[in-house]
Amino acid sequence: MKVILLGFDALEYNLVEEFNLPHLLQCEHRMVRLPLSEMPMVATVPIWVSFLTGKSPKQHGFTRQWRYKNPIIDFLDKIGCLPRLVRKLMWYFGDPRVFWRPSELKLRHVITIFEKIHPSIDIHVPMYSKWSPEECRFEKKQGMLQRKAIEDDEFATLFWQTHFKFLDFLRNMFFRRLRTSPWKFAMFYTHIADRLGHLFIGEKEKMRIVYQALDEMVKEVHDNWNDSLILVLSDHGMAPLSETSQYGRHTPYGFYSSNIPLNLKDPYPR
Repeated sequence: MKVILLGFDALEYNLVEEFNLPHLLQCEHRMVRLPLSEMPMVATVPIWVSFLTGKSPKQHGFTRQWRYKNPIIDFLDKIGCLPRLVRKLMWYFGDPRVFWRPSELKLRHVITIFEKIHPSIDIHVPMYSKWSPEECRFEKKQGMLQRKAIEDDEFATLFWQTHFKFLDFLRNMFFRRLRTSPWKFAMFYTHIADRLGHLFIGEKEKMRIVYQALDEMVKEVHDNWNDSLILVLSDHGMAPLSETSQYGRHTPYGFYSSNIPLNLKDPYPR
């Protein structure tokens, strides 16, 4: 059976249920707690690398958000002394040239699911996919808009619009590859719920629009590839910083759903 994995960064389990989004929930769904003892923070990269490798952060070595190719910069980041300006410049110059990916490091002989299943498709997968020039442009534009969006409503609107344009771009690329390329395993990733959640999680109607867009994407996958195993995964959730805040923070649990009963159990129960 073919497998389609839809990675939706920061998809909040409680909001999926509250908004009653049937395609995201699918027939089996569950909140899954994170192994916080293995990570200094609830961070995107260590969790997604665990999904890709089937290993814990301590086993695969990505216990921080990034692993820099420059050893001096990587050491300064490890001890918490990397200047903010250097970090921003590193991000600006892009993923493929600055950050290690698991497939390049081969940390402790750990390999990813893409090395195990052939042929496969990867679209914007964290720490694995090589970004196209268009993906690099979208990512850099979003990064430049994010800080300004906190202070200026006009930039907040541009930030919002850019993320939906990027989602459309990635979704179209994914569906085109599914239809035209051979594959046994295909993975799609978007961080729209994370990036917009950090700014708007306290505004329920705005977040409903984001979640409905993702629900519609899952519906399109169901309509065309329902003979495949369809998994929806999130690395963590998102909640307001406080009861009155519109800004978001990561929550220490993820979410999964499947169109086929798998009877999975939470590996890290209370």
